[in-house]
Amino acid sequence: MHPLLVDLFSVTGRPAKRGHGTDKLPIVGVFLTDKRVKVSVEVFSRKLDIYRILKILEDRSKVGPTVYTDGFKMYRKLPKQGFKNEWVDHDEGELVRGTIHTNNIDGFWGILKRKLGCIGGMRRERL
Repeated sequence: MHPLLVDLFSVTGRPAKRGHGTDKLPIVGVFLTDKRVKVSVEVFSRKLDIYRILKILEDRSKVGPTVYTDGFKMYRKLPKQGFKNEWVDHDEGELVRGTIHTNNIDGFWGILKRKLGCIGGMRRERL
């Protein structure tokens, strides 16, 4: 079974402060490699919480309950909900720990940011 790689991405139409707790539009990405690459993206119109992330994971959990994430503290509640959660702490400079990483979904976000930058960004109402 291949793990799900989960990461959060935020979009805003104007420069804003960084981090969680801003007015940025939260987008959750789930990346799976199982012979074919599959990326699922969910856009939320309001603040994100663990229950919304759980709903996304439960919809995709038929592939396996192991989830690789970054160090965002909300993800640490996943084991209480029956998911095996392994994470790397990007804030401490950790990108990979053995086979645990979020590089694939982070790379997807990088490509998305470059594409959005080429067209002048993306307005909330168009997502």
